[in-house]
Amino acid sequence: MQRIFHLYQVAKYGLFAIAEILTCEGIPCPSAHDRARNRHRSGIAWSKGAIRTILSNPRYTGHQVWNKQRKDEVLLDVDNVALGHETRMRWNRPDTWVWSSSPVHEPLITIETFEHVQQMLAGKGAGKNTRERKRTHHPYVFRGLLHCGICGRRMQGQQSQDRLYYRCRFPN
Repeated sequence: MQRIFHLYQVAKYGLFAIAEILTCEGIPCPSAHDRARNRHRSGIAWSKGAIRTILSNPRYTGHQVWNKQRKDEVLLDVDNVALGHETRMRWNRPDTWVWSSSPVHEPLITIETFEHVQQMLAGKGAGKNTRERKRTHHPYVFRGLLHCGICGRRMQGQQSQDRLYYRCRFPN
């Protein structure tokens, strides 16, 4: 975990690059580490989401944190309240989280490191790309349907000059 924070904060690697580094080095991803809890996941590689979740978890500071989420009751249909509601979990703002006054276990990172990484994730720190994301203008008809025969990951559509092809992003 310390290495993930170091790669992101100091070495300025992005989420995808960190995921690829850990996958290529054969370090098991969280879903591969505990298969009983993650039967619905393939566990073959690290994902950007797993890296972001680790970087966003205050537990690595050694402190216990409460009030990160709340339950909201949401109407199923605002025009027909008789249908009832469902409970949805929502994230509270980090400034409303309640932190334990002292560490409850050995910290892996400092609170300052955690806060700096949160600023970077929010786009306020150095190393974030400020360019605007572009939407694809190419119709990838097999999007999400083709999988690599070697590693099992989804294939990615790629446009090259006037040709459209699909490739695996995992370095073989």
